[in-house]
Amino acid sequence: MRTALALPLLAACAARGGLEEGQVAAWQVAWPEGARPGMFLTWRTERDRARDDDVVEETDACVAPGTMEWRETRRDGATTVTAARYAADGTLLGAWRGPEGGVGTPIEVVDRRVDVAEAAAEADRLGGPLGLSTKSARAVRETAVEEIETPAGRFRCFRDTVRMSLLVTSGSMTAWVAERPVLFTRLVRLEMRGPFSFYEREELVACGASGAAPTLRPP
Repeated sequence: MRTALALPLLAACAARGGLEEGQVAAWQVAWPEGARPGMFLTWRTERDRARDDDVVEETDACVAPGTMEWRETRRDGATTVTAARYAADGTLLGAWRGPEGGVGTPIEVVDRRVDVAEAAAEADRLGGPLGLSTKSARAVRETAVEEIETPAGRFRCFRDTVRMSLLVTSGSMTAWVAERPVLFTRLVRLEMRGPFSFYEREELVACGASGAAPTLRPP
């Protein structure tokens, strides 16, 4: 992420940071409350500057009792699947990853959480040469209720916007959270804007209560 953007959009940074190949954060494979076999949610991501390795679509699916899959499709068409199994009480039993239609490889689940203080210190380190500091950043929060139309349907949402500014740099993050759960989620749209024409939007484009099936075979 660009240095100037790391400061005003600190809350969006480091969500997946620090992970090595063959690892996944525990929060990324936590059992989604309300998930039932057959349910799925599909998200589409748009960016201002797209690369072939960017994830443009993700499907979260409950493919069997106690089994979830997260399928990420890149712009080049390749799809990587992360799957996890759980005990009846929701305890994670294991996770694996592999290409769609292939055999998964076990991956390590690590308890990796975002430390706000550490993230702020890293942002300050990166911004130092430019004279930027999180201590100078200002944020304004706006909330409203709004009905929005998405490819997955029309939803009445709480719209929560945080606008951040630092010297001549500014950015915003807006989340649309459905008043009522949509299967096993409430977030239906997330939009971020920043300097240098930075733009990223993630939106729910499909959902269903049945039809999800496994796409990755366990090892």
